[in-house]
Amino acid sequence: MRNLKVTKAIGSCERQSP
Repeated sequence: MRNLKVTKAIGSCERQSP
């Protein structure tokens, strides 16, 4: 479950990237 949270955070950061 913790891994999912980390993956989601990484995806959010990548999406925020211009």
